[in-house]
This record gives sequence, structure tokens and C-alpha cells, in this order.
Amino acid sequence: MAKTAYLFAGQGAQTLGMGQDLYREEPSYRQTVTQASDILGINLADPEVAAAPENTQVAILTMSYGIWRLIAQQRQRLLDWWD
Repeated sequence: MAKTAYLFAGQGAQTLGMGQDLYREEPSYRQTVTQASDILGINLADPEVAAAPENTQVAILTMSYGIWRLIAQQRQRLLDWWD
């Protein structure tokens, strides 16, 4: 079975407000951001908060994990459909 690897860009590739469409439209992505925000005690859904230098790394990690969850869900849906 082939293995898949995902590579997400690090700091320097982000723009203010990126991920907002996913946050609005994708429940699992929104859940990831909400959980991270609750754990950290900051609102990562707020672009200004996420862009603060002390929050940037954790915001990027949260976004990457949220995107990975979406990819995993879509992959499973495709596999279920294929069967």
C-alpha cells in the first residue's frame, strides 16, 4: 500500500485572514480551531489574534492540523464511495 506524506508551509507563507473560509464552511476545521483556542485561551479564529507574533506558530500548526483533518475526511468519503 502506498503511503502519503503531507507538507505544510511554515512561518512566512501565511497571510492575514487565511483559513477564514474554511472556518466558516467546514465544521471539522472550525472544531479544530475552537479546540486549540480553548486549550490556549486565545481566539485563533480572530485573524488579528492569530497574526500576533506570539501566536503565529501555534496558529500555523492549528491550521495545518485542521486542513489535514479535512483531507483525511475527504479521503475516507472517497474510499467509502469507491467501495
